[in-house]
Amino acid sequence: MGGILSWLYVPKCTVCKKRLDADRTVLLCDECLLRWEREKGSNCPICGQKSDKCWCGIKLDTKGAIYAELHLSFYSSSVESVTKCIILSIKYKLDKRVADMLSYELAEIIERNIGIENTVIVHVPRSVKSIRYYGFDQSLILADEISQILSIPHCTAIIHKGKTVQKKLSLAERQINARKSYFLDKDSSEELKGKDVILFDDVVTTGATAARCASLIKRAGAKRVFMLSIAKVY
Repeated sequence: MGGILSWLYVPKCTVCKKRLDADRTVLLCDECLLRWEREKGSNCPICGQKSDKCWCGIKLDTKGAIYAELHLSFYSSSVESVTKCIILSIKYKLDKRVADMLSYELAEIIERNIGIENTVIVHVPRSVKSIRYYGFDQSLILADEISQILSIPHCTAIIHKGKTVQKKLSLAERQINARKSYFLDKDSSEELKGKDVILFDDVVTTGATAARCASLIKRAGAKRVFMLSIAKVY
């Protein structure tokens, strides 16, 4: 029976679908793992800096609420890449082993660039509609894992009340929708005051959501707000 089950549930590479050993801890084959490392080491197409040193900023953050950005990689929906496959996998499937890999890599750049003293992580919540459809909130799960790895608080400070999906909107519409959709949980204000807050979202696209959430956190008294994501769209 064990042999039959091993064929029924064969682990495959998240990117190229190559068959993997059943005991492999990461769902990427050696070739795709190497490509992932190269993509993480690439430079921002805009400012030319490495992904965790990108200083081109989020243009919609007009109030300067975001102190700095940290991203594992860069992403384009029109370019086939390991980053793209990982993003799609996290958004729509959330394989535990891929989530674990990302959580440790995100925790590493936090330790390297921010530190963990006086630090709190806050995730950008998925819409209730999407949670019902897919059955999970990927940003919440990853933020919770990161908080456990680093032993820092995970504060669910942002509330998502919107029903309209951002990706279907224009830039101007995204800004309006973000203001209508994201709000601060007032009970969490004390947890944010004077803290370095890591605002985590899986992907930063136009920055409308990031700018809105960072502004809310900054108004709550946060010392600095760092934007953290798996990838930033270029």
